[in-house]
Amino acid sequence: MILADTLSRAFPQAGSNETEFPEELAALSTVDADQLSELRMVASAATVEFINRAARDDDEYASLIQQIKRGWPDSPADVATYLRPFYTFADKLCTSGDLVYKGHRLVVPQQARSYIL
Repeated sequence: MILADTLSRAFPQAGSNETEFPEELAALSTVDADQLSELRMVASAATVEFINRAARDDDEYASLIQQIKRGWPDSPADVATYLRPFYTFADKLCTSGDLVYKGHRLVVPQQARSYIL
């Protein structure tokens, strides 16, 4: 093992930068399937399709997905007005497919709320 300080020219050997944690990567790839299967346990196929359609048609929901993927700013003033209610728990939001989850709970699109809730 070579330990280099900031002024050293002792570069790491080729191939030593490869990531070696396939178990963690494999676990991440199943997250979408797990959340979708949990949703299917509590909702019928027709309801899941209705939610997906409402999510695709909802511009504010699409903006929320983009904001989650982009990351949240430091100040809620820098977020669109309709996204500010989500700012307080932004660190708990994630996307899976075309849907947004707060932990394991689905964030229902606005168009589907009267039907679902």
